Amino acid sequence: MSLYVWTRALESVASERARQEALREAGRFQYTPASHGVSDLQCFAMLAEELGEVARQTLTQPDDAIAYDTAGSREDLRGELIQVAAIATAWVERLDRAG
Repeated sequence: MSLYVWTRALESVASERARQEALREAGRFQYTPASHGVSDLQCFAMLAEELGEVARQTLTQPDDAIAYDTAGSREDLRGELIQVAAIATAWVERLDRAG
């Protein structure tokens, strides 16, 4: 795999993590998986919600649009996968801070 593709993916995850924290600071939501005091169960629920979005996007791709009338785009699918990776990254951040 080219270094550019790998770097672009990781930069997208970092950008999404920054966006999540900015939204939390703006009061859009109370916490992220990186927040102090959030349980593993809460983190899993946030990750599962994002995985549900990936499932929905997968089912709306042109080759697999079996569940919905609307077609999704590869960019929409990529965006949801980046959100999954960012949620997982935030969870790892919290675990690492806790030791």
